[in-house]
Amino acid sequence: MKNFYSFMKGFVMPVLAGVVLYSTVPSQARESQKEGLVMLAGQQISQQEPIQYRTEDASLSDDSETILLAKMLFGEARACTRREKKEIANTALIRGNDDKGYNGIGLRDAVLKADKKGIHQYSCFNEKNFGKENLVLRELMNPEDYDAGKWRECLGVSEEAINGFSDDILKNGATHYYNPDAMPLVTKKVPVKVAVKTKDGKKKIVTKFKEMRYRATPSWAHSRKMKCLGRVEVGKVNGKPVYSKHVFYREK
Repeated sequence: MKNFYSFMKGFVMPVLAGVVLYSTVPSQARESQKEGLVMLAGQQISQQEPIQYRTEDASLSDDSETILLAKMLFGEARACTRREKKEIANTALIRGNDDKGYNGIGLRDAVLKADKKGIHQYSCFNEKNFGKENLVLRELMNPEDYDAGKWRECLGVSEEAINGFSDDILKNGATHYYNPDAMPLVTKKVPVKVAVKTKDGKKKIVTKFKEMRYRATPSWAHSRKMKCLGRVEVGKVNGKPVYSKHVFYREK
């Protein structure tokens, strides 16, 4: 009998310890893992391995739609509020379902859509932006290592977008946007009217050119097919509204 109790203690306790240990793992972490098997006390117990968000393929073609949209948000709007991320995610959903081939057919195509010159609708996927190497593209190949917290938030917004936003937002139907602060500075000579004195002491209005520096705007923003919606309210601080970093547009 004594030997029997010793046997049961040696067999049951490791199994129970394994069950308790597995049950303490957050359900969200368990669900985001792939199935595997591990041997415990001679028994096969189901275990899962973490999903790998890292890829060596810069095209990101092997990523699921959820991960792909999350990477777009990570590249385009990781520093933005959750509300602004939703607005940006929704532009891809609208483009993918508007039956306009040049915007992409379906979510995956809309996110990765590029023109004949290889310029992507979402600039985070370009190899170069404004003539310089796009370093963000490298981060998208392994986003979790760059900022795990922001990456998790982007994943959450992506899942919510694909499953359908539950809150009553996104009524403006924005399809395009850009961040003025991220645009390059442009120098341009602008004609200005100035008053000068002539030799006889009279005033005369002449045109002179003055150099002005300003932020560039995307060419599509000047199209008659676009309606400027402006910035959207993304929250409040001390009772005062806070607006998005991006200016939004809707394709007519």
